[in-house]
Amino acid sequence: MKSIKYILSTIMLLVSIISNAQWNWYLPNWGFQAPNGEKVYPVTTPATVYTPKNNSVAVTKWLSGDWTGTTTPTGLTGTKKYINDYWNNQYMGLIHESEATVSYNCYAYSWAGSTTVWMNWPQEQLYITDGSYHQVSAMSAATKVAWVSVAGEHIGNVLSSTRVSSKWGPSPRYNHDVYSSPYSSTLRYYAMTPLQWVSHAGGAYNEVNKTIYASGGYAGTSLFAYYTVTAPTSYVWSATWSGQCDRWYSWPSGNKTDISVYLNPGDSGGLLRVECAMYNGGTLLGTGTYYLTVAP
Repeated sequence: MKSIKYILSTIMLLVSIISNAQWNWYLPNWGFQAPNGEKVYPVTTPATVYTPKNNSVAVTKWLSGDWTGTTTPTGLTGTKKYINDYWNNQYMGLIHESEATVSYNCYAYSWAGSTTVWMNWPQEQLYITDGSYHQVSAMSAATKVAWVSVAGEHIGNVLSSTRVSSKWGPSPRYNHDVYSSPYSSTLRYYAMTPLQWVSHAGGAYNEVNKTIYASGGYAGTSLFAYYTVTAPTSYVWSATWSGQCDRWYSWPSGNKTDISVYLNPGDSGGLLRVECAMYNGGTLLGTGTYYLTVAP
């Protein structure tokens, strides 16, 4: 009898969790409703944010109107506390980063770094389609993770190999395990595409290394600095050698540097790390690094 009661209570708990996770937070006419029944219709205005590649994304800027309650020295109060307790009762290991608010959502926080605008799907997809971010194969190589579903996707910032920081709609922002959330378990990983880089002639941002051979004791090549948004007005090149050689040279000129490496008989070669800092006036736009392996 006890086992039957235990099974029934477990089933009821699971049904409750599923039902709660599917709570409809959104009301018509830009409204929100918490599970305790409180409703909020914030005052907003249209606004614009920009992707790293300077393309505009339409957003809604929050002006006023939010859940009741606040953060006090002793903890949360009001509906903000209710919402935080609501999620903590369903998911383990949540670390509360900021209180529940309707002023921003996951897209605004993760893509634009904003806590005062609300960004919708599919507008947020421009951060991917314009090439500002590109998909990678593993979380270890990513800065963003997306939980993908038929209704769109949820976005978070990668903190470690297992944890992320993400804003749960009009709920709090949590540091949480990637599989401990109300979102899909289908994941995609994204990394920011460099706006400045160094490569060989015509090279893409991800072509940052190659091997050249010192046939007859000499190897040479040219490297170039590239950009995608703001044009640099000056370039500062530097290079560091590690390995065996007779001598090496780097002759920079604008966005190009010519490399020459001379090996003695019996030298094993080495690695030349070439870096270019790109400036617009006195402002550093970014740096690009290239790794050139020199083999005998």
